Amino acid sequence: MPSPTKQGETDRSPATEAEPLLSRVDSIESWGLSNPGDAIPTTRHQPMRHQLSDPITGPSKGWRDRLSNKSNIETWTFPGWGRYNLQMTVTDEELAEIEADMDQQQPPKLNQWEATAICGNDIMASCFYVVGLVTMSAGKMAPLALLLVSCVLYLIRFLYAEAITALPMNGGSFNVLLNSTSKGIASSAATLALVSYIATGVVSATSAVDYLKKVVSVPNPLLAILGLLFLFAVLVFLGIKESAGVAQVIFWIHIFTLTLLCACSMVYVVADPSTLRENFRAPYPDVELGGVIRSGSFATAIFFGYTSAILGVSGFESSSQFVQSQAPGVFLKTLRNMWVGAFVFNPTISFLSLGVLPLARIVEDESVVLAKMAKHVGDWMCGGAGAGVEASRRLGAGMGGGRWLEIWVSLDAFLVLSGSLLTAYVGVCGLIERMASDRCLPQFLLRRNPWRRTTHNIILGYLVFSAVLVLILEGNVTDLSGVYSLAFLSVLLLFTVGTMLLKFKRPSLPRDVTVSWMSVVVAFTMILVGLLGNLMGNPQVLLVFLAYVAAAGTLVLLMFQWTNLLRFTVLVLRGICPGIDTGVLQKELALTQSIPAIFFCKADDVYVLNKALLYVTANEQSRHLMVIHVHDKDQFPPPLLSTHVENFDTMYPKIKCTLLTIEGHFGPPLIEFLHRELKVPINMMFIAAPDETFKYKLDKLGGVRVITH
Repeated sequence: MPSPTKQGETDRSPATEAEPLLSRVDSIESWGLSNPGDAIPTTRHQPMRHQLSDPITGPSKGWRDRLSNKSNIETWTFPGWGRYNLQMTVTDEELAEIEADMDQQQPPKLNQWEATAICGNDIMASCFYVVGLVTMSAGKMAPLALLLVSCVLYLIRFLYAEAITALPMNGGSFNVLLNSTSKGIASSAATLALVSYIATGVVSATSAVDYLKKVVSVPNPLLAILGLLFLFAVLVFLGIKESAGVAQVIFWIHIFTLTLLCACSMVYVVADPSTLRENFRAPYPDVELGGVIRSGSFATAIFFGYTSAILGVSGFESSSQFVQSQAPGVFLKTLRNMWVGAFVFNPTISFLSLGVLPLARIVEDESVVLAKMAKHVGDWMCGGAGAGVEASRRLGAGMGGGRWLEIWVSLDAFLVLSGSLLTAYVGVCGLIERMASDRCLPQFLLRRNPWRRTTHNIILGYLVFSAVLVLILEGNVTDLSGVYSLAFLSVLLLFTVGTMLLKFKRPSLPRDVTVSWMSVVVAFTMILVGLLGNLMGNPQVLLVFLAYVAAAGTLVLLMFQWTNLLRFTVLVLRGICPGIDTGVLQKELALTQSIPAIFFCKADDVYVLNKALLYVTANEQSRHLMVIHVHDKDQFPPPLLSTHVENFDTMYPKIKCTLLTIEGHFGPPLIEFLHRELKVPINMMFIAAPDETFKYKLDKLGGVRVITH
């Protein structure tokens, strides 16, 4: 039944008949949509007894009378006038029913080690390539360069902690920038993240197969890479819980392997420190600056070593892509665990490599340093700890213990690099699902299969795209590795920018962690140094990087500018052929723009309302802003709110403004109720930045966006 009319409220719409009260209906035509076909279907409650008249085709004539003579708007682009006195009552019983339904539909959450394993395999796999890479650039200063990166990662850890505890939703840098800047800027960051994940998957699969080839014969490496991509696609299709179980097995095998290798290498270095002393007497590696080879120094070793070492923290950002799949409090623990892993193992293994292998050998075998360490140390230990290096040389030609340890380390490398592929799948699924929810990518990507409730279209799309890239590159991922480096560092840099904007523009948002401005600035500077250093070291990869970004950004741009493209197409066709029928395009445009964007408004604040309207106009395809005010049973809506909404409707004729007041309690159940009743995606519902008194965390609201302060 419709709720009673509040005393003193009058109809301010252009319709000549008195406006009936809003009821929840099976076919709502009461939003003042410009065409009956634009109605938003709902599924519950009885049909309304009265029909609201159409503001254009109904009894209201001369709709242009309200427009300024300065307005340049055609009839087919006019969204219609809004309604300013719509009312709804949502009972406590209905909200309780929805809340119980929401609790039942909650999927199981990941615990600390499941989440750590999914994202940690990527960062923990970095030791297989970063130790040799940093030694090439820094020489004997490689452990110090890796230790410096660990210190920077410590700062980045708390930046992620502040931003994601303030905005605990999937999407990483896209999520942070979307809630602090515009959708266009957030989409640019997301494009870089997409390039990073595509490169991660292909490079990880290729590197894994390269390690496998050192153990067994692989007749067709390309087929093996494609098979690995397909295998993990099936695993992710089964669900994130199932993926986490496999990831944990890989993770703990890898931790055991690294611990074993470090322990054996420590024994070797203590027993025979001659190699370590010899390596530390070596000069710093030469560097190429401006095409000229120059003698290295401590400064160049640290600088170029740092720019190489910072690539070893890849995967750190992935936890923020699936934070909504993690149990409460788990996200901060994953950041801590990944930092501890990088801090303990990477500098330690780099130092031990200098004690086990000569510098020239590390540089020569930079891609398989750990396997060569295992071979050398294993042979030495099997020949007797007191036999020294000579025993290692005698056993080197045979199938001694060193060979078995080398095989173990190589198989571990194959497993953990494959685990990095799982990180890429999970990360890209979380990112693309969030982007599609915010209409930056096509909506069909959100479809879930009825068996496992996973987003199969995203998984299949990533598999196909990666497989095509593997076939095009024919397994040569040198340039793609450079693309990944720039994309990853750009994502880190943009996340730091997002954290700055969050601190500046959304200071009232509650958060569990707060970092100082000094920490943010230092982290930003160090990441920028890493990005510039990689560009200096490999400038030719910039054009390749831009080509990948342009390719990935094209689809995002098309979706983001979809309504503008439709409108432009109609105008061009009309200009070329004045009599052509553009009805199909106009209908598609009207359908896209008719889905309301909802802004929850607490008070009749003209400034906040204007900012919300301008935000929707600039960032959303919708041309219908529905302002919703929720009040308790014993309260009344702000008296001037209706007048303000009507004024804005007149001031901005290109977007329709509607006011709906709801008698009920604001919270996650009400948001879900409106989503079900109005068929409006939750990601198209907006609020002003809450403060510490707000009783809900943003992740509980299901994806509601913060658009103003």
